[in-house]
Amino acid sequence: MIQETESLRPGQIVCSKAGHDKGRLYLVVEIAADRAILTDGKHRPLGRLKPKNTRHIKIIEHHANAKILQLINQPGDPGSMNAKVRELLALYDKKKAGPDVKMEEI
Repeated sequence: MIQETESLRPGQIVCSKAGHDKGRLYLVVEIAADRAILTDGKHRPLGRLKPKNTRHIKIIEHHANAKILQLINQPGDPGSMNAKVRELLALYDKKKAGPDVKMEEI
């Protein structure tokens, strides 16, 4: 099934379905044509965003995290912003492991 671009929004968590990064979680920063611009805060920090074809990603969290998007769009220290992205993705991994963590707590 091909992912519809209209349902993809900045702030969502997605997973790569194809390529050398298959299975890696990313945060959607923006949408450009048929590409999603992604970050994971580590391998693809905010200074080196990853463009990925929308057909090659799967939406994991349909709820867009507006708080983290607002934070990463503000001018400031990129290191701390990348740390927040890594923290968000790590918490999501914990959420998959158990029901104790809620995305709204971030």
